[in-house]
Amino acid sequence: MVKKLTIAEPALKEKKTGKVDPAPSKAWSHEEIEVSKDIKDDKVKRGFVTNTGKFVDRKKAAKIAKKAGEIKKPVKKLHSHDARRRRHQKESDEMRTGSMFANCKHRYVEYEKEDNGYWFRCVYCGKKVFGRLGEKVQ
Repeated sequence: MVKKLTIAEPALKEKKTGKVDPAPSKAWSHEEIEVSKDIKDDKVKRGFVTNTGKFVDRKKAAKIAKKAGEIKKPVKKLHSHDARRRRHQKESDEMRTGSMFANCKHRYVEYEKEDNGYWFRCVYCGKKVFGRLGEKVQ
């Protein structure tokens, strides 16, 4: 049985070495990968990793995503926000029905600052937790 080719996550490919640095998930942007790996934009090629583990550039990724139904409108080059858009719509629909909360892989963003820390909110399910910057949030 042949697997349908899909886009797994954004990735960067170093121009000199050819080393591929994929994002931990589709929720990450190319800029977030660059910051986390401390890589300069001019030293890498932006692209995506497919579900088969192959690195493809943005043009090829756009064709794959359209064919797989991951994006509605055709685009010349796929951007990380294009790949997330369809997924977030699906997750948003799941959140309304309540089925997402049991399986949420939380991704927290700063929500509100207080004197002794911050409130963080999950971008997917809306769960709020209190903590300090740099601490691991449960």
